[in-house]
Amino acid sequence: LDELRNENSARQVGTLTSMSATGLGLHGFEDYNLRLSPDLFTYLDGPGSFQYALNAFLGGNVWLLRRTELKGGLMYPLTENLSQYPVYNQDTGLPDVRGNIPLYYTKQNVKAQQTVVNNYHQLGQSTYARLSGGIYELQYSGFGGQILHAPQGSNWAVDLSADQVYQRDYNGWFGTNGYNALTTIGSFHYRLPMGITATLRAGQFLAKDRGGRIELARTFPSGFQLGAWYSITNANESVSGYQNYNDKGVWMRVPFDYLTTQDTRNVATVRYSPWGANAGQMVQSPQDLYDLIDGPYRYNLSE
Repeated sequence: LDELRNENSARQVGTLTSMSATGLGLHGFEDYNLRLSPDLFTYLDGPGSFQYALNAFLGGNVWLLRRTELKGGLMYPLTENLSQYPVYNQDTGLPDVRGNIPLYYTKQNVKAQQTVVNNYHQLGQSTYARLSGGIYELQYSGFGGQILHAPQGSNWAVDLSADQVYQRDYNGWFGTNGYNALTTIGSFHYRLPMGITATLRAGQFLAKDRGGRIELARTFPSGFQLGAWYSITNANESVSGYQNYNDKGVWMRVPFDYLTTQDTRNVATVRYSPWGANAGQMVQSPQDLYDLIDGPYRYNLSE
């Protein structure tokens, strides 16, 4: 737990592609980390031929205590054309948990992208926990935690995450818009040959729909990771003319120590998923514990 990764992961992507790159100018010290990065949000299949929002992101983390860190970041808008197109809200009977994400990018002011405190614990020889509170991501703030059981030398691990989250308003600071949800997700992870990890998740998602999600990811020796997900819930949602739409998408992660001359553990992450989906959505984890041991940089949490 003393070497938790300082990763500026992808911005939340609902119906879009999203790319971020960390460590482009300022980086890494033992007790704190400061990063300057671009943040690109795009619609590939929205009402316009190409819709985008380009932002500058300044963020980092500082260790307040041996097992407690503060992670934060500010987002500054550079240019966008999302405001030229209307946001298409579909009346599907679900709360708008991701379909309204372009509205968070069109308001031209500095926003708090993340301000969260993470506290880590080792509960047993192979059991670890995280408690978190604050601004999780651009759309949600809240509090919650995660418990991970990952036997050393084993190919499998299980974890349970529970978070009470509140949808933030479009000003991007501490206000909320009235919607809140309790998300509870249980996950089973299994490492297969050839660097492939299969993950099965089940529980209650952001729109309070219940169901499951499967993920397959391959991590190459270089640390490059390619993955895909598919979700099925009890929500009946129509997206872009598809009835009973199930959320799905792909992602890739590129470690920057192979792309730069500096020794850095930052990564660039790109995700793509069809636009407009509210079913099967998950809140961005303040720091997923399993990702620490199965991401591009694998950590021994017992250290």
